[in-house]
Amino acid sequence: MFAPKCALSDLRRYPVANPPRVLNFRNIQCRLESGNLLPPGIRAKTLVADRPLQVSGQNIQPDAIVEFTVNRPGSASITAVIELKSRLQPMGLEGAVHQVLRYRNELHRSGAYQDLYPMVAAPYISESVQARCKELGVGYIDLNGTFALIHRDVYIDVVRPATAFKNPQGIKNIFSGRSRRILRALLVHPYQPYRLEQLASDTKLSVGQVSQVLVVFRITAS
Repeated sequence: MFAPKCALSDLRRYPVANPPRVLNFRNIQCRLESGNLLPPGIRAKTLVADRPLQVSGQNIQPDAIVEFTVNRPGSASITAVIELKSRLQPMGLEGAVHQVLRYRNELHRSGAYQDLYPMVAAPYISESVQARCKELGVGYIDLNGTFALIHRDVYIDVVRPATAFKNPQGIKNIFSGRSRRILRALLVHPYQPYRLEQLASDTKLSVGQVSQVLVVFRITAS
Protein backbone atom coordinates (compact mmCIF):
# COMPACT_ATOMS: atom_id res chain seq x y z
CA MET A 1 0.00 0.00 0.00
CA PHE A 2 1.30 3.43 -0.92
CA ALA A 3 1.79 6.38 1.37
CA PRO A 4 -0.70 9.25 1.03
CA LYS A 5 0.01 11.85 -1.63
CA CYS A 6 -0.93 15.52 -1.75
CA ALA A 7 -0.59 18.24 -4.34
CA LEU A 8 -1.17 21.97 -4.12
CA SER A 9 -4.27 21.68 -6.32
CA ASP A 10 -5.79 19.04 -3.99
CA LEU A 11 -5.72 21.34 -0.97
CA ARG A 12 -8.14 23.83 -2.55
CA ARG A 13 -10.91 21.26 -3.03
CA TYR A 14 -12.11 21.18 0.55
CA PRO A 15 -14.63 23.72 1.90
CA VAL A 16 -13.86 25.31 5.27
CA ALA A 17 -16.40 23.09 7.04
CA ASN A 18 -14.65 19.91 5.83
CA PRO A 19 -10.98 19.56 6.81
CA PRO A 20 -8.72 17.66 4.40
CA ARG A 21 -9.23 14.37 6.22
CA VAL A 22 -8.04 12.38 3.23
CA LEU A 23 -4.39 13.13 4.02
CA ASN A 24 -4.62 11.89 7.58
CA PHE A 25 -7.02 9.02 6.89
CA ARG A 26 -4.83 7.52 4.18
CA ASN A 27 -1.84 7.94 6.43
CA ILE A 28 -3.54 6.19 9.34
CA GLN A 29 -4.93 3.43 7.12
CA CYS A 30 -1.56 2.75 5.49
CA ARG A 31 0.28 2.70 8.79
CA LEU A 32 -2.33 0.54 10.48
CA GLU A 33 -2.16 -2.16 7.85
CA SER A 34 1.63 -2.01 7.62
CA GLY A 35 1.84 -2.33 11.41
CA ASN A 36 3.83 0.88 11.87
CA LEU A 37 1.29 2.36 14.31
CA LEU A 38 0.53 -0.81 16.23
CA PRO A 39 2.29 -2.47 19.16
CA PRO A 40 3.85 -5.90 18.58
CA GLY A 41 1.38 -8.75 18.27
CA ILE A 42 -1.47 -6.63 16.88
CA ARG A 43 -2.60 -6.72 13.26
CA ALA A 44 -5.18 -4.55 11.51
CA LYS A 45 -7.29 -5.12 8.41
CA THR A 46 -9.51 -2.42 6.91
CA LEU A 47 -13.00 -3.75 6.15
CA VAL A 48 -14.68 -0.48 5.16
CA ALA A 49 -12.96 2.78 4.27
CA ASP A 50 -14.91 6.02 3.88
CA ARG A 51 -17.73 4.68 1.72
CA PRO A 52 -21.50 4.69 2.32
CA LEU A 53 -23.27 1.68 3.81
CA GLN A 54 -26.96 0.91 3.37
CA VAL A 55 -28.65 0.68 6.78
CA SER A 56 -32.45 0.47 7.05
CA GLY A 57 -32.86 2.12 3.67
CA GLN A 58 -30.50 4.98 4.49
CA ASN A 59 -26.85 5.63 3.76
CA ILE A 60 -24.43 6.06 6.63
CA GLN A 61 -20.74 6.67 6.09
CA PRO A 62 -18.37 5.80 8.92
CA ASP A 63 -14.79 6.80 8.24
CA ALA A 64 -13.56 3.25 8.69
CA ILE A 65 -14.37 -0.19 10.03
CA VAL A 66 -11.20 -2.03 10.99
CA GLU A 67 -10.63 -5.54 12.30
CA PHE A 68 -7.89 -5.84 14.94
CA THR A 69 -6.39 -9.23 15.67
CA VAL A 70 -4.43 -9.91 18.85
CA ASN A 71 -1.77 -12.55 18.39
CA ARG A 72 -2.32 -14.62 21.50
CA PRO A 73 -4.16 -17.88 22.23
CA GLY A 74 -7.87 -17.57 22.90
CA SER A 75 -8.23 -13.97 21.74
CA ALA A 76 -10.88 -13.27 19.13
CA SER A 77 -10.61 -10.40 16.69
CA ILE A 78 -12.12 -7.02 17.58
CA THR A 79 -14.00 -5.06 14.94
CA ALA A 80 -13.91 -1.30 15.48
CA VAL A 81 -15.83 1.53 13.87
CA ILE A 82 -13.57 4.58 13.71
CA GLU A 83 -14.36 8.29 13.55
CA LEU A 84 -11.49 10.34 12.14
CA LYS A 85 -10.79 13.97 12.97
CA SER A 86 -8.09 16.19 11.50
CA ARG A 87 -7.87 17.75 14.98
CA LEU A 88 -9.23 16.27 18.18
CA GLN A 89 -9.37 18.54 21.20
CA PRO A 90 -11.37 18.12 24.43
CA MET A 91 -14.11 20.51 23.26
CA GLY A 92 -14.67 18.54 20.07
CA LEU A 93 -14.36 15.07 21.54
CA GLU A 94 -17.97 14.70 22.67
CA GLY A 95 -19.23 15.34 19.14
CA ALA A 96 -16.84 12.78 17.68
CA VAL A 97 -17.87 10.20 20.28
CA HIS A 98 -21.56 10.91 19.67
CA GLN A 99 -21.04 10.33 15.95
CA VAL A 100 -19.12 7.08 16.28
CA LEU A 101 -21.62 5.72 18.81
CA ARG A 102 -24.47 6.57 16.44
CA TYR A 103 -22.76 4.62 13.66
CA ARG A 104 -22.14 1.70 16.00
CA ASN A 105 -25.75 1.59 17.18
CA GLU A 106 -27.19 1.83 13.66
CA LEU A 107 -24.91 -0.95 12.41
CA HIS A 108 -25.87 -3.10 15.40
CA ARG A 109 -29.58 -2.61 14.74
CA SER A 110 -29.16 -3.47 11.07
CA GLY A 111 -27.48 -6.77 11.93
CA ALA A 112 -24.58 -5.97 9.59
CA TYR A 113 -22.08 -5.99 12.45
CA GLN A 114 -22.22 -7.17 16.03
CA ASP A 115 -20.19 -6.00 19.01
CA LEU A 116 -18.53 -3.07 17.23
CA TYR A 117 -15.94 -1.26 19.32
CA PRO A 118 -16.05 2.56 18.99
CA MET A 119 -12.76 4.35 18.33
CA VAL A 120 -11.55 7.82 17.37
CA ALA A 121 -8.46 8.65 15.35
CA ALA A 122 -6.51 11.86 14.82
CA PRO A 123 -2.97 12.95 13.99
CA TYR A 124 -2.45 13.82 17.67
CA ILE A 125 -4.41 12.80 20.78
CA SER A 126 -3.59 14.62 24.01
CA GLU A 127 -3.49 13.11 27.49
CA SER A 128 -6.78 14.78 28.46
CA VAL A 129 -8.52 13.35 25.39
CA GLN A 130 -7.06 9.92 26.13
CA ALA A 131 -8.40 10.03 29.69
CA ARG A 132 -11.88 11.10 28.59
CA CYS A 133 -12.02 8.40 25.91
CA LYS A 134 -11.30 5.76 28.54
CA GLU A 135 -14.08 7.12 30.73
CA LEU A 136 -16.49 6.82 27.79
CA GLY A 137 -15.32 3.34 26.76
CA VAL A 138 -13.91 4.56 23.45
CA GLY A 139 -10.59 3.49 21.96
CA TYR A 140 -8.20 5.75 20.08
CA ILE A 141 -5.17 5.90 17.83
CA ASP A 142 -2.98 8.72 16.56
CA LEU A 143 -0.14 9.09 14.08
CA ASN A 144 2.49 9.02 16.82
CA GLY A 145 1.44 5.47 17.68
CA THR A 146 -0.56 6.26 20.82
CA PHE A 147 -3.13 3.47 20.89
CA ALA A 148 -5.86 2.16 23.18
CA LEU A 149 -7.80 -1.03 22.51
CA ILE A 150 -9.73 -1.90 25.67
CA HIS A 151 -12.54 -4.33 24.93
CA ARG A 152 -13.69 -7.65 26.37
CA ASP A 153 -10.57 -9.52 27.54
CA VAL A 154 -8.15 -7.24 25.68
CA TYR A 155 -6.45 -4.33 27.43
CA ILE A 156 -3.85 -2.56 25.31
CA ASP A 157 -2.84 0.97 26.26
CA VAL A 158 0.23 2.42 24.53
CA VAL A 159 1.34 6.04 24.93
CA ARG A 160 4.08 7.31 22.66
CA PRO A 161 5.67 10.77 22.67
CA ALA A 162 4.37 13.30 20.16
CA THR A 163 7.61 13.42 18.21
CA ALA A 164 6.14 13.52 14.69
CA PHE A 165 2.61 14.90 15.09
CA LYS A 166 1.57 17.50 17.61
CA ASN A 167 -1.39 19.78 18.17
CA PRO A 168 -1.75 21.97 15.03
CA GLN A 169 -2.27 25.05 17.22
CA GLY A 170 1.48 25.61 17.06
CA ILE A 171 1.38 26.82 13.43
CA LYS A 172 0.19 30.43 13.42
CA ASN A 173 1.76 31.95 10.29
CA ILE A 174 2.51 29.65 7.36
CA PHE A 175 4.05 32.49 5.33
CA SER A 176 7.00 33.05 7.64
CA GLY A 177 9.86 31.10 9.12
CA ARG A 178 10.48 27.52 8.08
CA SER A 179 6.85 27.04 7.02
CA ARG A 180 7.61 29.04 3.87
CA ARG A 181 9.76 26.18 2.60
CA ILE A 182 6.67 23.98 2.21
CA LEU A 183 4.69 26.55 0.23
CA ARG A 184 7.71 27.34 -1.93
CA ALA A 185 8.14 23.66 -2.82
CA LEU A 186 4.44 23.31 -3.71
CA LEU A 187 4.40 26.51 -5.77
CA VAL A 188 7.48 25.51 -7.76
CA HIS A 189 5.77 22.21 -8.70
CA PRO A 190 2.01 22.95 -8.37
CA TYR A 191 0.82 19.77 -10.13
CA GLN A 192 3.31 17.33 -8.69
CA PRO A 193 1.84 14.89 -6.14
CA TYR A 194 3.91 14.66 -2.98
CA ARG A 195 4.13 12.12 -0.22
CA LEU A 196 4.18 13.82 3.16
CA GLU A 197 7.48 12.12 3.88
CA GLN A 198 8.98 13.33 0.58
CA LEU A 199 7.83 16.91 1.17
CA ALA A 200 9.26 16.80 4.68
CA SER A 201 12.58 15.50 3.35
CA ASP A 202 12.76 18.13 0.57
CA THR A 203 12.08 20.97 3.01
CA LYS A 204 14.13 19.49 5.89
CA LEU A 205 11.12 19.66 8.22
CA SER A 206 9.29 17.03 10.25
CA VAL A 207 6.32 15.15 8.82
CA GLY A 208 4.22 16.58 11.65
CA GLN A 209 5.06 20.20 10.80
CA VAL A 210 4.36 19.61 7.10
CA SER A 211 0.96 18.14 7.97
CA GLN A 212 0.13 21.07 10.26
CA VAL A 213 1.13 23.67 7.66
CA LEU A 214 -1.02 21.98 5.00
CA VAL A 215 -4.04 22.03 7.32
CA VAL A 216 -3.62 25.77 7.96
CA PHE A 217 -2.95 26.44 4.27
CA ARG A 218 -6.14 24.66 3.26
CA ILE A 219 -8.17 26.96 5.54
CA THR A 220 -6.35 30.05 4.23
CA ALA A 221 -6.74 29.08 0.56
CA SER A 222 -10.44 28.17 0.79
